[in-house]
Amino acid sequence: MIMKKVTVKVPGSCGELIQGFYGGDEALVSYAIDCYSEVVLTESSHYHLSINHHNEKAMVALRKACEVFGLDYNHLNIEISSDIPVGKGMASSTADIVGVLSAVAAYAGRTPDPVWLGKLAAEIEPTDNIMFKDWVLFDHLKGCVVEPLSRMEGLKVLVLEMDETIDTKALRETGAFSKSKKPNPSEAFSLLKDALVNRSLSKLGQAMNLSAIENQVVLEKPFLEELIGLTDRTGVLGVNAAHSGTVLGVVYTDDRHMEAFVKEAGRLGYLAPYVKRYVHNIIEGGPRIKID
Repeated sequence: MIMKKVTVKVPGSCGELIQGFYGGDEALVSYAIDCYSEVVLTESSHYHLSINHHNEKAMVALRKACEVFGLDYNHLNIEISSDIPVGKGMASSTADIVGVLSAVAAYAGRTPDPVWLGKLAAEIEPTDNIMFKDWVLFDHLKGCVVEPLSRMEGLKVLVLEMDETIDTKALRETGAFSKSKKPNPSEAFSLLKDALVNRSLSKLGQAMNLSAIENQVVLEKPFLEELIGLTDRTGVLGVNAAHSGTVLGVVYTDDRHMEAFVKEAGRLGYLAPYVKRYVHNIIEGGPRIKID
């Protein structure tokens, strides 16, 4: 007999605003968008896990969270549905993991802390920082905040998606990310901090453009520099990349600027590799929890 129902929605992301080496360690800043993984947890006499894509990481998250709160996962049902593309660098796995951790915490009568969520999620796989409401510089391997930041409001992103998918774990095992390691921290983070302190949209664009170009050595995106070259001419803010995925994000505030960008990029043939193109709002991060 069902006793309690917890529903959690966790937003995805469109790659990272910046990613690189800071203080010798890898770190990133990602942003949340309005597409979601939804986790529904119910209490039952029989365990069941239903998910519309990979369930191994969600299962690990369930066991970890139940261990923390002294629960028997055999008496919980978990159903996961998601409209976040898988294998594209849009935080689909992170959203599933954070959703399951948050649902179990809420079921146990706790409010899930984003720091706790980040730490446990990183124990399962390298993770984005979508469990935080605001942007943070985040060590995605250790699951800890390097530096808290703020967040810009009123932004949208045109997602440019290729057909290919990427296995983040397999890519990391090739040593690709070590290629982006520089003796000095990337200037992209300084630009991003300056942008947030001074609410400068132009510097925000510069930061994401610089980081995207620096990470071409990790996973090359077709026509990236050409697309960035169109930003000033069309009025969009900049182009960010999924550093371990196959999407680019064209960040903007005015639909007319985005339409001008698409028209010019299409005319020049730069959009040919990006077979799917769609728009999302950039929103506040963190799990949305409902208990019935």
